[in-house]
Amino acid sequence: MMKLLALEASANTVSIAVQNASLRLTCEMPASSKTSAWLIPSLLQLLSDAQLQLSSLDAVLFGQGPGAFTGLRTVCSVVQGLAMGAHEKLPIVGVDTLHQLAQAALNDQESPDPSRFVSILDARMDEWYVGAYEYSNGQWSVVQIPVLCKPHQLALPKAWSHSSFSVSTNLDPASLNAGVFWEFQGRMSRVFQATPHATLCLDLFPWFTQSAARSQDACDPLRATPIYIRDQVALTTKERELAKLVEPK
Repeated sequence: MMKLLALEASANTVSIAVQNASLRLTCEMPASSKTSAWLIPSLLQLLSDAQLQLSSLDAVLFGQGPGAFTGLRTVCSVVQGLAMGAHEKLPIVGVDTLHQLAQAALNDQESPDPSRFVSILDARMDEWYVGAYEYSNGQWSVVQIPVLCKPHQLALPKAWSHSSFSVSTNLDPASLNAGVFWEFQGRMSRVFQATPHATLCLDLFPWFTQSAARSQDACDPLRATPIYIRDQVALTTKERELAKLVEPK
């Protein structure tokens, strides 16, 4: 059985998970300015609780994004440091944040096969990160890689034009604008609320090990980089003022 460490900080929660054979341990905290000081002591304690050493791990996984800029950079830096400090090459696996949301929805349903998921992560500034994933015959496939869009720009894979699907999101389901989904209402089977988490990285690890191409690059710490699909991380003061002017009264 695999010995794994996973870190995730793509959204509002920072989480750590370790796996030692059938044992899993986790801890988490709200994302804040204290994340950097909390992360390394907590992961070392969790490894100790699971009777694991860094040198005994088979791989380290991390939430690769898209997501919160600061959280992604923090986790990525820690993972790179752990890998560079290890005496032997330590495989590193970056896990797509939106794929985690799809995995969370899959874990929650009774009949897992086949299943289609549209994952939506709050990108702030009235924008969404969106991806599409399909689980069939015990394997995942990425139907649409993560994109950034306004809610009214939401588009589903053309291959799903006559297929049902579920939505997995960290948004409040009640807050999703029904008008955005009006043309998909007949095919949307449910809306599931989820958030990126280190345990979901562990769940997805077997899928990553199926690809030889991924494993060949996994031991290079410099390849442990976040997924960025947006250059701007916040609105300027002028942009915020303009947005207020066009808000409906």
